[in-house]
Amino acid sequence: MLILILIFLALLLILSAVFYYMIKSKNNRLLKLIKENDFLVGEANHRIKNNLQLILSLLADESSKNKENKIENDSIKNITSKIEAITSLHQQLYRIKDKSQVNLSDYINSIYLNLAPIFKEKGIHVTTEIKKISFDSNRSVYVGLLVNELLTNGFKHAFSENEIKKSITLKINEENGTIIIYYQDNGKGLEDENKPYLVELLCKQLKSRSEFINNNGLIFKLYLKK
Repeated sequence: MLILILIFLALLLILSAVFYYMIKSKNNRLLKLIKENDFLVGEANHRIKNNLQLILSLLADESSKNKENKIENDSIKNITSKIEAITSLHQQLYRIKDKSQVNLSDYINSIYLNLAPIFKEKGIHVTTEIKKISFDSNRSVYVGLLVNELLTNGFKHAFSENEIKKSITLKINEENGTIIIYYQDNGKGLEDENKPYLVELLCKQLKSRSEFINNNGLIFKLYLKK
């Protein structure tokens, strides 16, 4: 009887050992696949970033050749700012380990810095207050394009030529799991309640709630669930 018990325990230990090594082997394969996947995602982000930068270079070259054509030049600048917003995201994704989350503060600040020379040239004072918030990388591109559109609309349409004190405020913070994007300028406000089409489209893509308010300029608020 004792021998049978010992044999049973020995078999149990052998089976446990086999099971352990099977699990360990599978885990090792999974870790290898995860590392390979992270590498491929990183390489994809790097190549996308490089391709976007090539397009930006081509657009800059085209813009320099058409300095006299203001309408065409403005269109190129408009497209360029949108591409730069996407490029900034891929630059950040290439640098970080967790590709699923993006630091909105770093991302949005990089978009603002791309536009900062234009604000300086046009005499517009910009105040930014962007909290460090981790956000889903797939949806972050829409947030970046939205902020880019708000800022570019600000310097293109918000102010009349004879405006003296031009100011824009951009704030992003989080309250109880909701990200709040706040934009304000002291310009003309929305004319005939015409809401910017691309801003509205991006709000729908983000499945967020937004509001436009005319109050000594334009106030825009967006409420986005994480």
